[in-house]
Amino acid sequence: MAECYYSNVSRSGNISPFVKEVAELIVGESTGIDAIKKIAIWISKNTHHEKKAGFYQTPETTLLRLTGNCCSLTDLFFHMCDALNLMENHTFYYVHVGTLKFRERHFFAIIDNFLVDVGLKYPWENAAFYNRTILNITPYPILPIPREY
Repeated sequence: MAECYYSNVSRSGNISPFVKEVAELIVGESTGIDAIKKIAIWISKNTHHEKKAGFYQTPETTLLRLTGNCCSLTDLFFHMCDALNLMENHTFYYVHVGTLKFRERHFFAIIDNFLVDVGLKYPWENAAFYNRTILNITPYPILPIPREY
């Protein structure tokens, strides 16, 4: 993995009760990695990815709109997992890949050794980003780029 850079980063992690409520409905009685997968698949099937540079919103806003850029969708995914304490036995990382130019960069997640891109139809089957330049990897809740909601 690439070196982690922590300069000028913002933090996420303030969980909305609404985000927690929806996450509970999604996972039902599932636990562990099965619950994490259910959340990833639900987001990939029920939200829309919008390519909008420099635009960020809270996970609750992403959930209400069912639309967000790749960083907003990944943040929603992490908040849902965090709300249900699914991170206890797993490592969660934000990954920023590509170049610094808009439309040539992308955010997704690494959970343990899995690439998870909730902006794709099959979030657990994607490994296409290994050949791209990794600009930043940060552990949740440290965001890979500075931002405010």
